Amino acid sequence: MLASLELEEGRATLRVTDHGRGIEPALLPRVFERFWLGDTSSGRTGGLGLGLSIAQHIVQRHHGG
Repeated sequence: MLASLELEEGRATLRVTDHGRGIEPALLPRVFERFWLGDTSSGRTGGLGLGLSIAQHIVQRHHGG
């Protein structure tokens, strides 16, 4: 995962690039749902499905988009 932070026209822009296995396009609308864990068939355990939901809330509270 790569991340960069830039200042553009008085606004901070955070860009995150992940070269993992990706998410099926049909599942993308669900990734910000609270407690949604996605495909668990890989045997991956841990997590509560809250990370992206919390991140989205923070961005919205700061009028980001």
